[in-house]
Amino acid sequence: MSTRFPTIEFERKTIRLAGKMLAAGQLDDFMGKVKAREFINKFRSANGTPLKTVVVNAARSAKDIDSEATVSQRLKRLPSVVSKLQRPDLDLHLDNVQDIAGCRVVLGNIEHVRAFQTRFVPSKLQTLHLDRFTDYIQEPRDSGYRSLHLIYRYDNPLRRPDLSGRWVELQVRSKLQHSWATSVEIAGLFNNQALKQGQGSQDWIHYFKLASKAIAYIELPNLPAKKLFALCQELDEAHRSLRVEATLSKIKVAEKAAKENPNGKFALAVLNTQTMKLDVNYYRRAIDALNALETAEKLYEGDRSVDVFMAELELIHQFRSAYPNYFGDSQLFLETIGKFLKSNRRR
Repeated sequence: MSTRFPTIEFERKTIRLAGKMLAAGQLDDFMGKVKAREFINKFRSANGTPLKTVVVNAARSAKDIDSEATVSQRLKRLPSVVSKLQRPDLDLHLDNVQDIAGCRVVLGNIEHVRAFQTRFVPSKLQTLHLDRFTDYIQEPRDSGYRSLHLIYRYDNPLRRPDLSGRWVELQVRSKLQHSWATSVEIAGLFNNQALKQGQGSQDWIHYFKLASKAIAYIELPNLPAKKLFALCQELDEAHRSLRVEATLSKIKVAEKAAKENPNGKFALAVLNTQTMKLDVNYYRRAIDALNALETAEKLYEGDRSVDVFMAELELIHQFRSAYPNYFGDSQLFLETIGKFLKSNRRR
């Protein structure tokens, strides 16, 4: 079974200029529409080789710690790449966007996450160098986001000099942290708001900050009774006023899975947030999945109601657990917050 990703043949100055044109919406004029598409997809898909190296090593450690760990990988969607390049606060070039290739490990609990950190972070990987480690669990983002982030730089001058300097981002989180993150995406995705980026309803943004604190307490109880009660009271009020249970529970996505090959490990998902339909196709070969991704992105270009996404999983039946946001599935999050509120309300 071939999962080999394409090579990249462009010089850094060409990549940077193309990224600048892409962010400005002028890449088609700069290269011509066909060549522009070919360039972007070659550049993005070439990151698959360094990504695979991270995934294989991370999966080995994760499974030793938690046999039910979910390990998934993805190449960043083109609209997300454009959005990142357009952010004035980041001052990025296309060649140093560090999360075009991403791997995510979801473990059963916070103890498993810390065990993975202890085991994997110090490990030496032959063609990968750890450039940055950020503990968003110890110090969450302002949004309440909690996870470990590791940025690796690929360096294989003998066999793959064309990929030297490519970046891979590894995220490691617990099931409850994952349920929070994907519920933020569900609430934003189906209401056409970028809650994940801190844009949209401030009431919802504040609610998820409170919910993150509740989950942090569940995983590591460290609040005095007075502060715990205050958190519970404020979260309860927000939960009721926003009708969170009713809002998230009513989001039901109908999945239509068309398996091109039952042994496929690459999943291409097309989600329509207006019709609430999700089409998933599976492929054995990376190149076939990438070609299908290119076709789908071209077909739905500019349509904000359609989200196109490609991922590779160790076991394809884990697609739903790895990406519950594409199914509108916030059940674990709602159950967790419901139990927290019930057990900590002052009687």
